[in-house]
Amino acid sequence: MNNKTYDVIVCGGGPAGVCAAIAAARKGCEVLIIEQQNCLGGIWTSGLMPVIHDIHNKNGLIKEFADLMIATNSGRYTERGYFLGEPEAIKFLLEKMCLKENIHIQYYTFLESVIKKDNMIKSVVGISKAGREEFFGRLFIDATGDGDLGYHSGCSYEIGMQGSGRTQPMSLIAMICGVPYDEITELDNGLIYQHGKTPKQKLLEAIKKTGYTPSYGDPALFYIQNDTYILMANHEYGYQGNSAEDLTQATIHAREEINHLIDSLRSLGGLWQNIELVQTSAYIGVRECRRIKGLYEITRDDLVSGRRHSDCICKARFGMDIHSINKEESTSYSHSGGVKEYDIPLRALISRDVDNLMMAGRCISGDFYAHSSYRVTGNATVIGEAAGAAAAYSVKNGILPKEIDFENLEEIF
Repeated sequence: MNNKTYDVIVCGGGPAGVCAAIAAARKGCEVLIIEQQNCLGGIWTSGLMPVIHDIHNKNGLIKEFADLMIATNSGRYTERGYFLGEPEAIKFLLEKMCLKENIHIQYYTFLESVIKKDNMIKSVVGISKAGREEFFGRLFIDATGDGDLGYHSGCSYEIGMQGSGRTQPMSLIAMICGVPYDEITELDNGLIYQHGKTPKQKLLEAIKKTGYTPSYGDPALFYIQNDTYILMANHEYGYQGNSAEDLTQATIHAREEINHLIDSLRSLGGLWQNIELVQTSAYIGVRECRRIKGLYEITRDDLVSGRRHSDCICKARFGMDIHSINKEESTSYSHSGGVKEYDIPLRALISRDVDNLMMAGRCISGDFYAHSSYRVTGNATVIGEAAGAAAAYSVKNGILPKEIDFENLEEIF
């Protein structure tokens, strides 16, 4: 047993979790990140989707990260308005950023349970090669994406669309190589629309020439470097992100489809004749799981009205990006409704039910529609940074997050 008590424990080392940890550490806290994979970065790295949407109006850690990626020629802003990085470079950079701040990192550890006293988390229990390990902390941040820490803490939560509980499909991402970039530029989703058709339409046409129609109706190809690409062409419908059985079956089915798709493209010859599957992601990408109830719930009305808050920690403007929940109706996605730039309030990051728990990333408090906007990583990183700063402020001042003066956040940030 590790009897050390950390000021802040962050469960999950994805984009939100890393930013939460760095923000807390820079304000003088001793911080631990618990991560089940073998690297930081989450969906950017082990998830093989290093695409950052809704980044252009953001400063702070996400701007610092992007600048460092550009300086090492491992990331770029695309003409389509998002940032794209190289997964291995992201792993290395995030580790360096965390180690520079003396953040403790523990990989290969799954969150198993939570030990509470009264309405406070005293410790989290991880399961690893060493068995069960207990980690003590003063304040805890759920950056698991799926709301695992909130769930184990007994928090109220929602999954999927209100009423039906149906969720957006999962996607297994692939890295491919062997296609000459100078021959495929019009299919690269990093480029602007060309010749009246989008790159996605052009890629879908190429796939359909093989006689196969992919489960995702808007397949995308993202150029990384040296004739290497990220391919997103898979949708897995009807599975739940909090079920190991569902995750297993979705992954098996998705991997079969991706291998079939690559073989089919190769059969076309021409620019596809040397296409190879480099790898599929370490886990299937889950777009939504638990949304933990907070002091405030962000709703569709907030997005449509462009609602402002005195405790704003992030201005988001990404559309309601909803991948079809019913494959019989559509295999595509939609940007639903007119979204105005809206505020994400600090209160949505503070658990309603557990006094020393905060959330960061896509498991914060919101409804199905709002979640489909703020879940993108340009917002998740800023949310994480704010959670880390607020956690540090609470620890240093001996108060609970819910006792923060939400009308005056200047001292925190």
